[in-house]
Amino acid sequence: MTKPHLAVVHGMGTHTKEEFLDTVVTPLDSAAAHFGFFKNGGYPGKFSEKVQIVFIDYHKILEDIRQKIAQSQIPNLAERFPGAPSLVARLNEFNGTAQDSFFNTHLLDVLLYRSYYADAIQLAVGKQLVAAMLEAKGVGADFHILAHSLGTAVVHDTLHKLYVNSLHDELGEPLLSAGLNKIRSITMVANVCQLPITESEPYTSVVRPGPHGICDYFTTCRHVLDPIASFEKFNPAPHWPSLTSSEFRNIVINKVERANVHDLDHYLADPKLYIPFFWQLFYPDFRTVQTELSNADTAHANSTVQGRFDKLKEELDDAEITLHWDPDANEFVFSPDTKAVYKQLVAIFDHLKAIKAAIAAIP
Repeated sequence: MTKPHLAVVHGMGTHTKEEFLDTVVTPLDSAAAHFGFFKNGGYPGKFSEKVQIVFIDYHKILEDIRQKIAQSQIPNLAERFPGAPSLVARLNEFNGTAQDSFFNTHLLDVLLYRSYYADAIQLAVGKQLVAAMLEAKGVGADFHILAHSLGTAVVHDTLHKLYVNSLHDELGEPLLSAGLNKIRSITMVANVCQLPITESEPYTSVVRPGPHGICDYFTTCRHVLDPIASFEKFNPAPHWPSLTSSEFRNIVINKVERANVHDLDHYLADPKLYIPFFWQLFYPDFRTVQTELSNADTAHANSTVQGRFDKLKEELDDAEITLHWDPDANEFVFSPDTKAVYKQLVAIFDHLKAIKAAIAAIP
């Protein structure tokens, strides 16, 4: 059997190829140890030995922009947005400093992508995806995409433009998708496509499964305590009414292993996500027995510590994000004041456009 090809796309923050691949491979190699499918000569095998992984990178573009912004003079955000919560106000700390933090390596990435630099990022990602898809086609391999956080929006916008022939290169020529096979599966982890970050409407674009979409299978996954993925919940059901449960999966997880539930490796360690992910990559050969499934669930449950929930809630409170239990939804939800925080962030998108001249003036 030809190895499936898997393109992995990072999210917010700083990333090296080695570090990001490790966040994908380590939890999935550990998960593979529970299943006979991965065994090699009677010994536990590895996920990474059965798949060809391709790293899709746009980090360098954002890093260059961050460095230019650090050298520019940006008006104080507190003056522009009086009463802005601390989550927004902390962006001021980036101005004139080189110190990395969540606010200038994560939140700023989202603002930069949405405000001005989407085209450059989409072109870079589009070229890499086309090359990877053509390579997979050349060896007769299925092609899959795994995207995380901001990467879900980047992948969505890039793929939509590719498949409607509206993504252009540096010379203004369309980067055509002619000759590309249908993508076998797209997995969006900590999906943010439902937020006003994407350029194309996520529920009506071509990035969907089934006969009217560009992939066979589409999975979205969020953690109930992940504020980035749960400000607004991805819910295409009214727009994708005829899909089967195997074509579209909307996975919600709630186990806590550590305070930062947004990390990709935290998501990939949960069998609620990695078992259907394995099924999509290795169909129809990946089969399980009940003992394997039970062992996987038990191993993951033993790795979680419910006391860590208190630490996570404390960190969210520090960022002025509050949670409460909704008995009707049967999960934790973010309180209405979070909407006000988000509106502040949206307003800043326009403000960031104003610094274009300051950035362009820097050699």
